[in-house]
Amino acid sequence: MDAAGRRHREKLQVYTRQQALEALRRIKTRLERDAMLGVRPDAGISTAELFEKFRRYQKPRVAEKTYQRTDEILKTLAARLPAVAKDITKAM
Repeated sequence: MDAAGRRHREKLQVYTRQQALEALRRIKTRLERDAMLGVRPDAGISTAELFEKFRRYQKPRVAEKTYQRTDEILKTLAARLPAVAKDITKAM
């Protein structure tokens, strides 16, 4: 799936069942790693862009006061997190 949630098929150049199983294992491992980290490793989105997307997503879903508080929290986080979203890890 891409960032917009659209599914994509990936064509693999394999000739045997064993090669297909190995390719499937690599794909599953990559997807599990992406899910665990929360951000795809090749995502070049900045932290500010990520926060802006989150704010747009949250606005219709929360009360106005909560939205204002979320904005304050995101400003605090922006000051403490790296500029590129892919550099954010659980260890931080």
